[in-house]
Amino acid sequence: MVSLGALLDAVPNTRDTLLTGRASSPELEQKVQWLGVRNSGYQGPTGIHTAVMDACTKSGLAQASIWGHSPHYVNTTPKLKVAYALLERLKSLCDFDVPMTEFQE
Repeated sequence: MVSLGALLDAVPNTRDTLLTGRASSPELEQKVQWLGVRNSGYQGPTGIHTAVMDACTKSGLAQASIWGHSPHYVNTTPKLKVAYALLERLKSLCDFDVPMTEFQE
């Protein structure tokens, strides 16, 4: 199971999107790191994603969570640059194709 999310952060919009995440197994952890996703050392309040990931872990279902960091000062919605980065990694992780032309434009 793969969960995607985004968060506002103090990151510049002129650089590649920072991606962080977690995985439930060493094999998945290596795979997401190979995709350029940094291990999130986040400790703090949690939300529904954490509850779903915890339920997956308890039931023995492999899971990964990938988050895109979006500049807090960019007031456009949706954040297409972040969505593009997340989908590019998901395509590689899950081996499927999604048309990306609109995101690239």
